[in-house]
Amino acid sequence: MRESILPPMKFLRFILVLLLFLLATPAFGNDSTQIGKCSLTGTFTITNNVITSASNCAGSVVIPNTVTSIGYQAFKDATSLISISIPDSVKSIQNGAFYNATSLTTVDIGNGVTRIADTAFYLARSLSTLVIGNSVTTIGRYAFNGGAGSLTNLVIPNSVEKIEYGAFIGAYQIGSLSLGSGVTDIEDYAFRGVGSLTSLTIPNNVIRIGKNAFESGSKLTSIKIGSGVVSIGDNAFYDSMSLLAFEVNFLNPYYSSDSQGVLYDKDKKTLIQAPSARTSIVIPDSVVVIKSGAFDSAKSLATLVIPKTVQITGEGLLEAKAAAELKAKQEADAKAATELKVKQEADAKAAADLKAKQESAVKAAAELKAKQEADARAAAELKAKQEADARAAAELKAKQDAESKAAADKAALAKAQSELTAANAALADSQKVNRELQSQLSAIESQFKLLSDSVTVIQNQLSQLNTKFVAALAGQNAANAKLKKVCSAKPKPKGC
Repeated sequence: MRESILPPMKFLRFILVLLLFLLATPAFGNDSTQIGKCSLTGTFTITNNVITSASNCAGSVVIPNTVTSIGYQAFKDATSLISISIPDSVKSIQNGAFYNATSLTTVDIGNGVTRIADTAFYLARSLSTLVIGNSVTTIGRYAFNGGAGSLTNLVIPNSVEKIEYGAFIGAYQIGSLSLGSGVTDIEDYAFRGVGSLTSLTIPNNVIRIGKNAFESGSKLTSIKIGSGVVSIGDNAFYDSMSLLAFEVNFLNPYYSSDSQGVLYDKDKKTLIQAPSARTSIVIPDSVVVIKSGAFDSAKSLATLVIPKTVQITGEGLLEAKAAAELKAKQEADAKAATELKVKQEADAKAAADLKAKQESAVKAAAELKAKQEADARAAAELKAKQEADARAAAELKAKQDAESKAAADKAALAKAQSELTAANAALADSQKVNRELQSQLSAIESQFKLLSDSVTVIQNQLSQLNTKFVAALAGQNAANAKLKKVCSAKPKPKGC
């Protein structure tokens, strides 16, 4: 009977031990590993729903909604990572998760994360777009230190309660900062170096502002402090060189401000900080204590009036007053120097104007002389031209006269030639007649010799012939005289 029972007991023991072993050992299904791809190159590893290794990622990454945590330094030195989208399934972003992801520009944190751990985005200096989910309650120490240098607009959601030490140091491009209605604690150095922010409103829900929290807000001109602020750390707004005024909500039971924009405790017995850009401050008689560092950044202060009621002066006040007095003296000296310089410049200008006037007069005289010389040259040139024109006209007239004389001479010559031709023709005719008469006379003489029978008739005929001969001779003489007259003309016609 006992032998038949023992084997089942051993089996039961084995089963019990096996169950205990299985209960003590993690389930094989939970120890799973997945590999995700980045948009350009590289991969990221998911082990037990936690991203553990992604330093070689390049481009954009969309984290799957099975992931519950981004592990310690998971994306450390992922210098080619550009954007990351974190789903609502992720509950935590661990320390240094995106440490030195220098090309990361866009981060969208879903609504599951409750804490952004210390140094999570440390040195992610290209970050320009940041969306913080509405479940985040804490932004850890140095979370974005040196990692929000390109961020221009920052919205802290209403879920955030605490912004820890140095969270946004060096976010010097932030020009707009909205603090949510849940923020109660802004720790030391949280926003140190937000150099582009021009105005700051601390909402009524904020209780504590740590030391140097907004140090080096160099463009801040106004700071509004809500009614809930209980504590403002030393040098919280140090080196805000453009600051003109603090404005404290009148319901605040711990702090107050006045028309000069100076920050005091509630009953104005302690002066906490003077706005750096003010040139003149009159401290009211209520003030007994001036806090150390209250005037450390008051580089523009020229006039400072301290009442006798002040019993305790903070470090730097006397130096500030001395500096203000020195600055007032320097400004007076500068004003006198400026006035002297203005006078010297006016004298120099008057001298320059006189010199310019003299030079202008000399120039005008030179121009007048040059004009007169030019006019004289022009008159001489005109006279020379007129004389040349007169010479040309005289030469033209002489030429025309010569041509007219030549034409007249030619006409006279032609006329004389014509008359000579006519005279020669008349002479020829006369000679012909003379020859004919001579012939007739010879015939008559022959007849007279042969015929003598009628002397009277012949004598009559001879007398007639003689008369005709005399007339012909007279015509010949007249022709010779005319020929002689024609041939005496200049020039002498051809044939004379």
